[in-house]
Amino acid sequence: MALNFDNVQDAQSSNMILPGTIGIFTIKDVEAGVTPNSKEYLKVTFENENGSFSHSFYLSEKALPRVQHLWMKSHNGEMLKGEIEINAIVAGLINRKVGLKVGGTISNKGKTYPDLAFGGFASLPTQEDLANLKFSAREQMDVDAALDNMKNQSVNNATKEDSLDAVVTDATATDLPFSESTTTDF
Repeated sequence: MALNFDNVQDAQSSNMILPGTIGIFTIKDVEAGVTPNSKEYLKVTFENENGSFSHSFYLSEKALPRVQHLWMKSHNGEMLKGEIEINAIVAGLINRKVGLKVGGTISNKGKTYPDLAFGGFASLPTQEDLANLKFSAREQMDVDAALDNMKNQSVNNATKEDSLDAVVTDATATDLPFSESTTTDF
């Protein structure tokens, strides 16, 4: 089997939002939905130069302070007041910028699950306000544990006995299709 590398570029980044990220994000999409057990929510997709992630904000009375927090931090401190249609909230959030403190977990297989805390997860989208967005000691421990898990997983994957077997061949490096400028003599 031959592989075609004619249009393959070097992987420079992973487009992943890792737990522990603090940055300015754009709200790229907001979808209203209902869970199978009839709980209404807004699925909000955040994006910055490093990637994107989605987070669900439930619309129960207990959870509305989270929606208010997101609205205020993406609307220069303006609060939602009175009864507001969900569609108006959706339309008002799209393409707004907000500072975020992203927590979450990383699975044993290296899959990331970005998450936002119940409160205090957002700031106004200015560098000054973003500088004040910090993880609590407990949140930082969770972030550190998630990142350590990712590092351990990378080491485990690199040292597994069931990794790919080496290919034995009579070919030399000069037989491979490298340009002379990238060929190294050993």
